[in-house]
Amino acid sequence: MAHSSQTPTHLRSEAGFFSTAGMILLGLGFPLTLFLAAMAISPDGLSPAFPIMFGGPPVALGYLACRYASWRLAQAKSLEEEMARARRAKAKAARETRAAARAAKQAASAHAESAPISMDTAVKKSAPAKPRAPRASAKTSPRSHKAGLNGALSASMA
Repeated sequence: MAHSSQTPTHLRSEAGFFSTAGMILLGLGFPLTLFLAAMAISPDGLSPAFPIMFGGPPVALGYLACRYASWRLAQAKSLEEEMARARRAKAKAARETRAAARAAKQAASAHAESAPISMDTAVKKSAPAKPRAPRASAKTSPRSHKAGLNGALSASMA
């Protein structure tokens, strides 16, 4: 069984085609019916069945084509509304999932704060961090600095 995926755009394009075809048929059918009816009521006219036989089918087909186009437009609108409802439901589920994750994270952090602390952990948490002395590199060591200044002074005195 073939599966036809219908999108609102596809349905609207079909509706456009059918409405155009219907309007063409109605545009041809009404004047033809009026002309044949005028010919049927003339004194030496045609049979009264001619307007019905030749003018009726284009009018009926034009009406049916426009009716089908209207139905396809209604289908496109309902499909769009269904897709929008599904997007809203998906977004709502994602928001609820994020909110549940935040709540779980907050509960975990609250539980971690209220959990009993062992002595090792208490000592590690309460002991202040010792400040580190900056490392002396070759560029900033006092000797290299003095040597650089002495070299610069001896060069300038010469």
